[in-house]
Amino acid sequence: MSFRSILKIVLLGGIVYSFSSCTTPRVNTPYTRKLMEFNTRYNIYFNANESYKEALKKLEQNLPKDYSMLIDLHPVDEQYRNGAVNSNFNRTIEKCNKAIATRSLKVKIKKDPTKMNEPSYREFLKRTEYNPFLHRAWLLLASAEYYKGELMKSLATYTYVYRHFAYDEEILNEARVGMMRCYVELGWTYEAEEMRNKIQGSSALHNKELSAQFRLEEAKLRIKQEHYAESISPLYMALKGSMTKPQHIRLTYALGQLLQKEGKKEASFEAYQKVIRLNPPVEIEANAYIRQTEIASTRYKKKCLSHLHYMQHKTKYKNYLDLVFYALGNLSLHSKDTLGALKCYRTAVDTSKSGGMSKALPALSMGNIYFTREEYELAQQAYGIAIPVLRKDYPEYEEIKRRSDVLDGLVIYTRNVKEQDSLQRLVKMTDKERMEVINKKIETYKENKRKEEQGEEMQKLSLERDENLHTAQGAMQYNGGSSSNANNANSWYFYNSLQVSKGRNDFINHWGNRKLEDDWRRRDKTLIPLLEEEENMEKKKEEEVVVQVVPSRRRRRGRENSQNADLSNDPMQAEYYLKNLPFSESALKNSDSIIQEGMFNMGKIYHEKLQNIPLSIKTFEELLLRYPNIKNKKEIYYQLFLLGYQAENHSLMEKYRKSILLSYPESKEAVLLANKDYVQKIQGSFHQAETLYEKSYEAYLENKMDSVQKNYEVFAKDFPLSKIMPKFIFLTAMSYVPEGNTQMFKSLLKKLLASYPQSDVSELSSEMLLQLAKGSQLAKGSSKTIAHTWKEQILGDTSNIELLLEQQENKPQFDASKDSSNLLIMAFPLAEVNQNQLLYDVAVYNFTTFKTLDFDFEVRTYGSVGMVLIWGFKSFEEVLVYKNLLLKPDAMGRKIPKEVQLIPITEKNFAILFKSRTIEEYLYFLGDLLANRIKRGE
Repeated sequence: MSFRSILKIVLLGGIVYSFSSCTTPRVNTPYTRKLMEFNTRYNIYFNANESYKEALKKLEQNLPKDYSMLIDLHPVDEQYRNGAVNSNFNRTIEKCNKAIATRSLKVKIKKDPTKMNEPSYREFLKRTEYNPFLHRAWLLLASAEYYKGELMKSLATYTYVYRHFAYDEEILNEARVGMMRCYVELGWTYEAEEMRNKIQGSSALHNKELSAQFRLEEAKLRIKQEHYAESISPLYMALKGSMTKPQHIRLTYALGQLLQKEGKKEASFEAYQKVIRLNPPVEIEANAYIRQTEIASTRYKKKCLSHLHYMQHKTKYKNYLDLVFYALGNLSLHSKDTLGALKCYRTAVDTSKSGGMSKALPALSMGNIYFTREEYELAQQAYGIAIPVLRKDYPEYEEIKRRSDVLDGLVIYTRNVKEQDSLQRLVKMTDKERMEVINKKIETYKENKRKEEQGEEMQKLSLERDENLHTAQGAMQYNGGSSSNANNANSWYFYNSLQVSKGRNDFINHWGNRKLEDDWRRRDKTLIPLLEEEENMEKKKEEEVVVQVVPSRRRRRGRENSQNADLSNDPMQAEYYLKNLPFSESALKNSDSIIQEGMFNMGKIYHEKLQNIPLSIKTFEELLLRYPNIKNKKEIYYQLFLLGYQAENHSLMEKYRKSILLSYPESKEAVLLANKDYVQKIQGSFHQAETLYEKSYEAYLENKMDSVQKNYEVFAKDFPLSKIMPKFIFLTAMSYVPEGNTQMFKSLLKKLLASYPQSDVSELSSEMLLQLAKGSQLAKGSSKTIAHTWKEQILGDTSNIELLLEQQENKPQFDASKDSSNLLIMAFPLAEVNQNQLLYDVAVYNFTTFKTLDFDFEVRTYGSVGMVLIWGFKSFEEVLVYKNLLLKPDAMGRKIPKEVQLIPITEKNFAILFKSRTIEEYLYFLGDLLANRIKRGE
């Protein structure tokens, strides 16, 4: 190579270096544009993109946490739902911002008069950015903000690209798809639908990668709208695009779920089979097999069964045996082998290691079977395992929760009845027979305790083995100079497997093997409540003090009593079982009353809450048979009459109608049933009573308290036996609150508690009466809803000003100091202002107007009032300047709605405002504060 050539290369390198080191050229020529593109692409952007790909790869490796419901189409969806922020994208955002700040080329080119007639040249002159590669930095920034969790920032960035790079159709399409996915995540379905229509008719679909991304967002949109059938086709098309393997597995699994939801079993089965063929992580593979068992046709059932048995004995599935047994239970249930299904579900619950949904699903299936079979105690236990784990958006969650709550109440009575029945049976036995039963019970208890101790010993040995193994591994890592710090002494406790293993071992040595549950320190929670245990300990201490000063004979007697007490509390002693037997007449009477109360409430729950009419009839008739002289016989007769009506059992109706007329001729029920047209009257009364209550409730909401009180008089006269009478009494009592009529309020609540002590509103009524007894007063005029109250408090009510000023001295005072962070409140009525549109307009305005300031947003709702809080101002004066800028007519491309009130405030005063002040008070304070500052020349 000649000297001249080498000199040219050196000079050229020097020129390139000089240009790359400077921020922005002062001239705009083809050469400077090419140079800026080169520096942006291969310097800052390259590093930002590499960091972005690494962060995205980490994100997409996150597995779904719940496979029982439709999984998210991307891990970022779960991140948004949990309100999390992914900091892995911070470096990408930092690099992109640097590229935009240092590599932007906004210098206008020198006009060429000869080209002014060319449309493309005139369009080129109108551009605001001449670096031909900088749009990639903007798009990468928007995408990084999206995956980080900053949706509004991402949307504003995409909007900037959409407005400033509109000359390039390809850039425009990328921005449109990005805006659409932000709209979908924000739940702005109208805006997302509008953007989808724009993309549908554009050239975006010619780009395979962009088309796949668009179809994925379209599927997400349809799922958000709960149009699951319409989401299947775009998801199929999204799978044709290029993507990472974890994302491909996730989308294929989601496709199988959608097909299963729509009843397309064959296609769903094949989708799950594709997931398995993709060699996914064990957790996804196991769940795919489980889903197949739910939809397997007869020809696939043997294949599924053989594979599940194979999974039972493979080491890699040992942590997913609960799923395997759940699937086996599903297959047994499909074959109508209910007992086999129950056995598998029970094994799944018992072998579950991870807990969560893998334990909740078999428990739920078990509960449903027991509920169908009317084995309500077992159903209640199963639901008790499932309910705490189920998500609130789980299908039919509300019905499952309601059923569980009802069973919780029912089981109290069923257990009481069973317990008292068993105690009475023991009393009727001879001493020999009774002791045989007790001894068998003691042997059973000892055997269970022995098995429990063996289990504890096995677990202890297992933990010791694990600890030794971890110790050996730690020594090997130390000797081998491993760089892993997982078991480092300085690492967090739960990241250090050695410390965790040792801690578990120490715990078991000290406490034994205990389940993770409330009151885990107490091994037997059914014998003595915790409060009684504490009281007994206090009494024991007092007795010990007394014993020290009494004569020796009394001390011996005390020791004997103490020994007897110890025996009665030991489940391995006969005294433990004999102490509660109702031998005396008074004890037997008390036992009978517990049975009567239990059976009566069981019958009502079967009837009113479980709609199990045959079982309710059986329970009430058995109660009458066992206790013919029961006190509330009249009510039981009437309940049976109503049950006969609902079951269309005319003979049962007539039987108990006659019983009421003969036994209680003067009662309200007899007067009603003596009427010849009693059946028609009762049939119409149900509907009429509910209609009258609904009208009264609407009148209460409209502040028409006279109508509520008049309707109650009619209701009490015409429908005295209606089951909604307690609610009507409570509503009428509340109607006397605005006028401050304490006497009528208390009278009606007392009537409610006396007549309906077990109603849904009795507990609340009792609490209200208790508060009145403590000296509380009714708040006159307090019939307004919370929404109305907040509307006055947030937007101001000039009729309150005098009262507010009178109370000013007793409330915390606003602070006039400057040394506090500041914010701007945008308050508005939700019914009159589109909150999403306002938030979007402000975000775009901030992004396009303030390049160096980073504002944060927070959205709050108080009843009918919405708020957008804007944070990030360095001084109060800065808030005032920002407020004035927003009030300009064209600040955000449109005028701020007149219903929006802009309120500058410090963070300290903001806390005072929403604790005990009103907006009206703060505005008076603000006016005085600004006037004083003007006087001082600040």
